[in-house]
Amino acid sequence: MKIQCIRCSYEVGARPPYGGLNDSLTNAVVYFNPTGEPAVCQGCLDSEEEGIEQMKESDIKRAVADYLQLLENQGELWFERLNSGDFIEARGDTRRRVHGCRKGTADFIAIRKMPDDKSEVLFLEIKSTTGRQSPEQKDFENTVKGQRCRYHIIRDLQEVMDFLGGVTG
Repeated sequence: MKIQCIRCSYEVGARPPYGGLNDSLTNAVVYFNPTGEPAVCQGCLDSEEEGIEQMKESDIKRAVADYLQLLENQGELWFERLNSGDFIEARGDTRRRVHGCRKGTADFIAIRKMPDDKSEVLFLEIKSTTGRQSPEQKDFENTVKGQRCRYHIIRDLQEVMDFLGGVTG
C-alpha cells in the first residue's frame, strides 16, 4: 500500500506500522495519525509553520502564461501551453474527441532567440511548492534533456522570471 500526503498527494512508499517514513530521495517525511492513515508531509507542515499560504498550481500556471505572453509580445520568445490527455470538444450538437500531448508532457514550451543568433527550446513544468513530478514527467524531462533542450520546474512567478532573465526591452 502506498502512503500519500493528504494535502499535496506526495507519494512516499510503503506504509510503516507506525510513526513517519523518511523518503531517502527528497528527505520528505510523511506522518501518520494514530489510526495509521497518512496525514501530511514535512513540506506541507513547514509551509504551515511559516504561515505560507500555498498558491494553487492552476494560479501559478495562469501567472506564468501571462508573463510568457508579455515576453512574446515584446518579441523575446514564442510559447505555447501544452495540454496532455484526451478532451471532448463540443460545437453545437457536435462532439469530438481531441487528443492532446502524451502523458507527462511539460506545461509550456518556449523558443527564444539567443545572442549568437541561435534559438533555445525550453520546457517549463509548473508545480506548487509541494508538488512532485510523476514518473511520466520525469521520463519526459530526461527525453527532452537528451535532445539538448532545457527543462525547468517552476514553483512561482519569480522563479520563471529569474530563469528567463527578466523582462527586457
